[in-house]
Amino acid sequence: MSYYQIHKKEVLAKRKKDREENREKYREYWRENKRKNYEKNKERVKAYYTKHKKEILESRKEYKRKYRIKNRIKLQLEKKAYYEKNKDRFAPKKNAISRRRSELERLELKDQYIKTLLSVNTNLSRDDIPQQLIEFKRAQMKVRRLCRELKTSAIGMIIAKKPIQ
Repeated sequence: MSYYQIHKKEVLAKRKKDREENREKYREYWRENKRKNYEKNKERVKAYYTKHKKEILESRKEYKRKYRIKNRIKLQLEKKAYYEKNKDRFAPKKNAISRRRSELERLELKDQYIKTLLSVNTNLSRDDIPQQLIEFKRAQMKVRRLCRELKTSAIGMIIAKKPIQ
């Protein structure tokens, strides 16, 4: 048997007492070494990073991609929990902005809105739709809107001319 095994309790007590007595001394020693190493390594790390920046960024991107694939369910649950926790902060603002944007697109008959209308319930993507088709659809929608306005105004005129019974 070794000395440590025979006198284990005494050795541990002595080490503990020494740590407690010289705690500040040890802390100062580690702080000083940390500062020295930081200054010494700062330039070296910076030089390495500038030299290998592309590889470092690519490896980080690859690591993040693999992590997202590996922990997909965990991340989804975290995202959902965070959203539920902060729903009052995100939902009204997000919904109001998207509602305002879609309302403007609909009123102004923007390309994005028309592409969405044409691609719904088809296997076409919005990129597949040619510009000429968008222009024709826009003209058709303008004509329909004018017809609807005329119809509602004509109905209003008819109702106004009817005698009250």
